[in-house]
Amino acid sequence: MKPFDSSVVKGTPGSILSAAADEEEQTVSEIALQVETPQSYVGKILSDLEDEGFVESRRSEDDARKRLYSLTQLGRDFLDVLERAYEEG
Repeated sequence: MKPFDSSVVKGTPGSILSAAADEEEQTVSEIALQVETPQSYVGKILSDLEDEGFVESRRSEDDARKRLYSLTQLGRDFLDVLERAYEEG
């Protein structure tokens, strides 16, 4: 799911949320590569998005140092709103 052209909005919370939607679960580094933004910034934004209920995370079973992020229903609903706004714009 790519609700908008992330090259226009690289590194924004919306582009990070959109990148997180590309796979069921992803690490900070995988998302950072997609949005071409430093991992430290992406990690901060994901933490903020988690606090707001847009994403959730869990520890990786393979490597406890890694967290896997996935969208919540609220996050998916928000991306739908962004997609409609982008299409209308």
